[in-house]
Amino acid sequence: MIVASGPAIGPPISSVSPTPLPLPTMSTSQARPTSLATTQDHPHCQDHPQYHVPVVPALPASLPTPASPSPCSIRRRGIVAVAQTDFGRLVFHDYSGLDSLLNGVRASRTLRALDLASNNLRDEGARLVADAISDCSLTSLDLSANAISNAGAGALLECLAKLSAATPSGATLQALSLVRNSFDSSTAASLADVAGDSISLCGVLIEQIKLVVKLESADAHFLAKDLKTRALTHVDTRGSRVSHGPDLEKLVEAVLGADNLVEFNAIPVGALRLGQMEALTLSSSDAAIGDAEVGVLAGLIPLNTSLTRIDATRSGLSGKAAERLARAIVESESVVECVPLPLQELK
Repeated sequence: MIVASGPAIGPPISSVSPTPLPLPTMSTSQARPTSLATTQDHPHCQDHPQYHVPVVPALPASLPTPASPSPCSIRRRGIVAVAQTDFGRLVFHDYSGLDSLLNGVRASRTLRALDLASNNLRDEGARLVADAISDCSLTSLDLSANAISNAGAGALLECLAKLSAATPSGATLQALSLVRNSFDSSTAASLADVAGDSISLCGVLIEQIKLVVKLESADAHFLAKDLKTRALTHVDTRGSRVSHGPDLEKLVEAVLGADNLVEFNAIPVGALRLGQMEALTLSSSDAAIGDAEVGVLAGLIPLNTSLTRIDATRSGLSGKAAERLARAIVESESVVECVPLPLQELK
């Protein structure tokens, strides 16, 4: 269980057994156990209560303690983690640990990033988090892969509405990753709409230009919005589960409409859009060719006037994806060779 830091950890001095340890004779002011770390040894942790825990009865009757709990310190199963702006990735085993941490998040005015991904928070955890982040200093929060369903979306919608209304004068949150949860497409679309232009639901900061993310089908709505509201130039969604239907078409349309985008899943969409390529090789060796990639290529190839040759020998394409790409190549006026497709027969 994770608990927020507070007064000195360990039993009060008065409760320590009075049996003296076999130490050399010295005055109380001289006694200092060599095993106890001090703030001189670790000046960056001088406010942390771990370094004030009494371990021998010869210590003075009182020790200095922080005036208030440090909002940038946590204690997890005896291991202390200290960070000024980022707690790092945490793992919870019950909601009491989450609740304790969120109390610290509310109080903090220095914490900027918090990663709670893959903690199985579910809908109850989402409600607790949504209540805590309505007024905090975070710019980035990762709630991805937490089994949050449509039932937990209500609290998130209310929170997002409050945050997007406050930005930029109040709230600081820029990136709230909700990918790989259990939303349906309608709920994901509502979340993206309420988040507005100021908050990315793929976890993209305002100044960020590169994104690597794995998506569930409904997450296409999150990325579609980010491609419009962020200046992303390189996006990699390989390994995602967006493979058919309206969600796929939503993603493809967003990629084709993103003028800043240079590369999507290793496909040079910027060069293809500007007509700067004469030959294109499609290879599945890097898992780059799937339904989303074929959809993007099918939208770009017919409009390209410089592309003359396509090599799809190692693309691994088959079925409907291969048919869709073949139709796009046939529509192209510039492509004169496509290996291994019999282009002349197709035309």
